[in-house]
Amino acid sequence: MSEEPEHVYERQTPISGENVYIERRPVPDPTQLTTIAIARDVAALRELVVEKITASKENLQSQMEGHWSLDLERFRAVDLRFSERDLRFNQAAADNADAIRAALAAANSATARLENTFSKQIDTLGDRLDKQVAGMVERINDLKDRITTIEGNRKGSENVIGWVIGASGVIMGIVIAVIAGIFSLIRTGNVIPPVIH
Repeated sequence: MSEEPEHVYERQTPISGENVYIERRPVPDPTQLTTIAIARDVAALRELVVEKITASKENLQSQMEGHWSLDLERFRAVDLRFSERDLRFNQAAADNADAIRAALAAANSATARLENTFSKQIDTLGDRLDKQVAGMVERINDLKDRITTIEGNRKGSENVIGWVIGASGVIMGIVIAVIAGIFSLIRTGNVIPPVIH
């Protein structure tokens, strides 16, 4: 046995001969029931989605509040670190300024001592230089006197050497004349040379 479907279409032949289809529906009409069921389900689904969105929103808000408080705490920690760093930096700058002032004062003191020391050394060197120049002048004068004496002695020596050379020349001339005279006597035969045995 076949069951009849809920929607059945029958064919009827009207007088005019055209085919006309008439729709027959069961009672109660399922279309209305379906529409009511869909509306009920949509309302239930809407309620469920609203509950889920509300729960998600509350969960997200609590998570964000947790993150915000954590981020706020982190920002406070960073701010504290910056404050501490600034404090250390300012303290270091003040310490450096004090150290620089002390170093400049020490450098000025050392410079003054060095200037005094250099002045004393320059004065001492000036005195030594004056003494050395005086000693040099004395030595130069002594050398002048010696050179004058040596030149005088040299002129005297030259005169003596001249006399010695002249005397040697005269003596040699005499010796040569004597030897020449002896040879001329030997040659002329007036003198016989002694025989050496």
